[in-house]
Amino acid sequence: MFSRILRRTSRNPFFSILHRSHLLPSIPPPPPITPPPVNHFPSIPFSSSSSSYNSSTNLHGDADLHSDTEGVDNGDHVDPQSTAHQLDDEMLRDVAVIITSVADFSTDAAAAKRRLEQCGVVPSPELVAEVLSRLRNDWAAAFTFFLWAGYGSHQGYAHSVREYHCMIAILAKMRRFDTAWTLVGEMKGSSLVTHQTLMILIRRYAAVHDVAKAIDTFYALKRFGFSPSIEDFHGLLSALCRYKNVEDAEHLLLCNEKAFPFDTKSFNIILNGWCSVLVHLREAKRFWKDMDRRGIAKDVVSYGSMISCYSKAGNLNDVLKLFDRMKVAGVLPDRKVYNAVIYALAKGKCMDEAKRLVKTMEEKCVSPNAVTFNSLIRPLCKARRIDDARLLFDEMWQRGISASIRTYHSFFDVLRTEDEVFKLLDRMKRTGCQPVLDRIT
Repeated sequence: MFSRILRRTSRNPFFSILHRSHLLPSIPPPPPITPPPVNHFPSIPFSSSSSSYNSSTNLHGDADLHSDTEGVDNGDHVDPQSTAHQLDDEMLRDVAVIITSVADFSTDAAAAKRRLEQCGVVPSPELVAEVLSRLRNDWAAAFTFFLWAGYGSHQGYAHSVREYHCMIAILAKMRRFDTAWTLVGEMKGSSLVTHQTLMILIRRYAAVHDVAKAIDTFYALKRFGFSPSIEDFHGLLSALCRYKNVEDAEHLLLCNEKAFPFDTKSFNIILNGWCSVLVHLREAKRFWKDMDRRGIAKDVVSYGSMISCYSKAGNLNDVLKLFDRMKVAGVLPDRKVYNAVIYALAKGKCMDEAKRLVKTMEEKCVSPNAVTFNSLIRPLCKARRIDDARLLFDEMWQRGISASIRTYHSFFDVLRTEDEVFKLLDRMKRTGCQPVLDRIT
């Protein structure tokens, strides 16, 4: 089957890029930037590409209930962790002044620029990071501010790698790749480019399914003085798989054995793409067998991905068989594996067995987490066993395990009265969880 795919794609010029190794990319070098006069900041070199898109689709529902990555950054959102709680009152006021100054940028850009020049705020790394974080969904306003902060008549401030990365991520997210590359060129002139700089662009190209550009950007590491490492290659494969380019990632892996020798982690990335991103059981089973054929050792991550895929597909018998094979092979289950099996049991109406497995994992010194309890609560709610679900919800709190957004959403789907809904919303607010509104309206 796979040989047929390779023959088919090898006739496509697009896939010719997958067969090369360590070649310089076709991406044009970024244009040089001439520093503007210090008394004003430059006009924005906007790229001509499309300004908005939906970068990715999150997999909701059963497919991710037993994932151990509920709150994990998606990897391409590069703004800093919120610093609002660390900012003093004066800086918060400065942030508010900046946000107000660029608020109507889309309707009157010239006025927004004038307000920035006259606002009297002095930029600092903390202020720039916070403003970019707040403007991350308005690329034009964010870039105007970025240019003002970096090129204005400010003493003692220059953009660091963090601020460049924030701005590049915002631009690339909105497909302003030409402008993003211009900033990369400026960083190169200041010797600020890192592996992460190019990984930001790789992830965003992967997000819009421009696989060729993602691969070209990977090979551009050499142009910036870096030798692509196996870790960089893993980053490329992960980016492609995260945004559903799993078949392309598999081709890339298999065509680059000489440059990047096969290892378990590389294959696990592809396996996880088939199992967890696309939830394509047939392809996952094919790739699992291909790992056997190639002699690729399987570890707990390999088994976890495959068990999770069977679990999502509702194949309880296959889940239990593979769980047993895993233990026979001497691979110790981790929390992700336990959670996947627990969910499969609970979904298959084997609640007693699922609860016993929770006790077993604790006996093995593997602590349950919110995902473990969600794996039990969600099937109970679907079966309208609300009282049993509430008992588990209370047990979570007694154990000191904070409920996640998915925990609450399980209840929203089955609550009977408005009073119950508002009580749960109030509890979410008190615990710092924000509901996804389309789940409760």
